[in-house]
Amino acid sequence: METKTKEKNSKTNGKKQTATAKKPTPKATEKKETTSAKEAEKTEAVKKVAEILNPTAEQRIQRLEVFQQLGERKKRIDSKADELAKFRAGNDNVSQKMEFTTDCGYRFTISHNGTIEKLLNVIEDDLHTLKERTDAEVQEFQI
Repeated sequence: METKTKEKNSKTNGKKQTATAKKPTPKATEKKETTSAKEAEKTEAVKKVAEILNPTAEQRIQRLEVFQQLGERKKRIDSKADELAKFRAGNDNVSQKMEFTTDCGYRFTISHNGTIEKLLNVIEDDLHTLKERTDAEVQEFQI
């Protein structure tokens, strides 16, 4: 930090006095920079809010298309949850059998009741989680 000194004549007692002029400190410069950065962030946030609250026609149409996709996903998940509930209601727990197949023709069959019950519980939990998440997305979505 540099200082400059000046000598002055004092009228009262005839002695010379020394005055020092200081340059701005780095802290003062940092405060000005952070203040301007905060103001820039505020104006950017205001612009984003304005875009959300006052969308253009094109933005509304795009949002509508996204909302329709969310609706379709919700319908599919609800449908699968209903199918699983019906499957469990019609299950006699005696002669259960679950089969997995691939496009290549490979097959895998499970007939153990305990294993099938565990798999159904996992599937049910996943469907429930997906359903809750999708319901929340649909309710929070703004066109």
